[in-house]
Amino acid sequence: MQIVLLIDEYDCQLTANINNKELYEKFRLFIREFYAVLKGEKHIRFMALTGVTRLKDVSIFSVGSDIKDLGYDHAFSQMIGFTREEIKKFYIDYLRLGISYEKHIDAVSVSDADVEEFLDRMAEHYDCYCFDNYYEKKVFSTYSVNNFLQSIVKDARVTFGEYWYEEGGIPSILKNYMESHDIDFKKFLSSEIDVMYDDFLNPTSLQDMS
Repeated sequence: MQIVLLIDEYDCQLTANINNKELYEKFRLFIREFYAVLKGEKHIRFMALTGVTRLKDVSIFSVGSDIKDLGYDHAFSQMIGFTREEIKKFYIDYLRLGISYEKHIDAVSVSDADVEEFLDRMAEHYDCYCFDNYYEKKVFSTYSVNNFLQSIVKDARVTFGEYWYEEGGIPSILKNYMESHDIDFKKFLSSEIDVMYDDFLNPTSLQDMS
């Protein structure tokens, strides 16, 4: 018998305990042993896992691993999220409804140009994810788009809310990192910060992360 294994946020226990070294180490060792057993396991037909960071000390991204990282793979860059064309294809009635409320016209009178302009404004708010190493393909946040379109139906008006931020808030890894490191916030506010692409590709230790 073969199984399919789906794991969401594999690094959650580590990012949540970045400031608790003892608990962090216990989770790290447990997770490392867990994935060490899974690697090469013939009973697993397919395994997919998500996470924020590529951690080198949990035995997932080590040399010779049969787990392939698709985080920045051009071919799979639009697998997670909505594309513009998908929204037009599957949610066109919602788009026309929103435009009809804004322009005070019947939904059947909404033009293709109206739809494109509406999508342009949606993109300013929700088309913010890029998992493409060539930076050619972006996707809309599914959570934000779904909540935005539902609000149009519920409230009979168009409101561009910050749905994902209101739900998730500041990511725990960022919040915990800021609390445990001496960060010059004025530097972040007054200057541009460049991050090398290789920094995203190379696995790191969470507590030593730049």
